[in-house]
Amino acid sequence: MSNNTEETVVDIVDEAIGDILEELLEKYYGDNLESEEDYDELIYNIVNSIKKEVFRGKADVAEIRDFLYRLREKPHIAKLVLSYLIGNYFEKTGGLARHARIPEGVSI
Repeated sequence: MSNNTEETVVDIVDEAIGDILEELLEKYYGDNLESEEDYDELIYNIVNSIKKEVFRGKADVAEIRDFLYRLREKPHIAKLVLSYLIGNYFEKTGGLARHARIPEGVSI
């Protein structure tokens, strides 16, 4: 199969939950991903976390795709899970303190 027709992990995630992911990134993390490579790294981190935590490290791309579409059917749970995974990613990379922001209308 040629590279042009192969679906990448990033394509699969964008197709399944990309809009939810973008909403969370814009709402809570601002413009913290400076490049497409940073976004791709976040996606790979999310997929690896799902593979590790949900499938105990034993999942293929089709299983992850199915999981993401099932997750999409429950948007509130999807947002919660993705927020957790995004937060873990930024905490691990040291970007959480720099980039997290409190949405308008929310007080501490």
